[in-house]
Amino acid sequence: MAEKVWDCCPKCKSKLTNKVECRTCGVIFEKYFQAEARKKAQAEKDAEGKEKSKKRSMIVLAGLILAGCLVTAFSFLGRVSSPPALPPAPGSLPSGGNTITREEPSQQSPVVQRPQTGESMGKGGGDTGDKRFIQDASNATVTVQTPWGVFGSGFFINENSVVTNKHVVEFNNESYDEFRKRVGQGKKDLALEVEAIQELKRRLERMPDGPNRMQVANLIQQKEAGLNSYQTKLQEAERKLAELEQKKSSQDIRIILADGSEHSVSNVIMSDTHDLALLKVYSAKTPILKRSRDGHPLEQGDTVYTIGSPRGFRNTVTSGIFSGYRKMKDKDDIYLQVDAPINPGNSGGPLIDGHGNVYGINTMIVTNSEGLGFAIPIETVFEDFRNSL
Repeated sequence: MAEKVWDCCPKCKSKLTNKVECRTCGVIFEKYFQAEARKKAQAEKDAEGKEKSKKRSMIVLAGLILAGCLVTAFSFLGRVSSPPALPPAPGSLPSGGNTITREEPSQQSPVVQRPQTGESMGKGGGDTGDKRFIQDASNATVTVQTPWGVFGSGFFINENSVVTNKHVVEFNNESYDEFRKRVGQGKKDLALEVEAIQELKRRLERMPDGPNRMQVANLIQQKEAGLNSYQTKLQEAERKLAELEQKKSSQDIRIILADGSEHSVSNVIMSDTHDLALLKVYSAKTPILKRSRDGHPLEQGDTVYTIGSPRGFRNTVTSGIFSGYRKMKDKDDIYLQVDAPINPGNSGGPLIDGHGNVYGINTMIVTNSEGLGFAIPIETVFEDFRNSL
């Protein structure tokens, strides 16, 4: 390669007069070119170092992205590691009829006033009465127990007949079917999770030692711990489902009297039109609840009492005020509205006045509210079961 000929100083660009040094700026050409060569070599070295550093950063970033993708992918595959909780078995739920789920009282419907006469004023449910009447009414009230675990209340309306709500003694097939489907889905999720863990283990065997391998190993441990916990819950749910399948066809409904004695129900008669059921019991001797002899209706402001087994506390008596007669939306049925507490377990119990006269069957409340309880009028019982009483 021919040597390059310079006709001017490489530093100050003045015209050359010799090849050793510049007369204008005094730079010695040999030293200048050596210094420039050193600068170029250092620049190339620095650029090479930056390129290597950039490549290392890209490798680390790619590794992190790959690890994140693995975690995301296998978390998606392993749905069971944090599965939705299995629902409680239908038998462990409080009775659904304690809340208005089929038909809510219309918020627009006015209270239906019963006409007052001079003869009825000051009589009926407004009198405080005697505690002995309330005690007798409590003794006539029973706890109703089903083989699938639902508890409710009822009361003797004649020597061998106990009236209660239909939803207390009728198996909740809707809840049962939902529970059965969830258990079946739980089995499928469990199988998917086992396969996802096995796939992780196969990938782990092919991975070299390093941070990514440790992350996958930790992920496997976490998923196996979640799998063991879920298997335990699923086995318990399967056991409850098997029990329900055996008990749902059982007719072994029992009543528990105020003295704690238990008696078998011989026959159950369901109303076709209302949330009412009549239980035939021939082995118990208790007081009987009756309607008011003079037939006076409840009036707004009258003191009333509910009796039942809220949350399993048998023969609990609570008091309140009769709020009025309420017509249900889209139906002609009249309900008695009271502010006395009606809690889960109270369903089927009596609504009485201070003289122990029964006026209704406690049936439901409005959800997320206080002081809005409803009872079916006692007259409806005699209409629906006139051939069985």
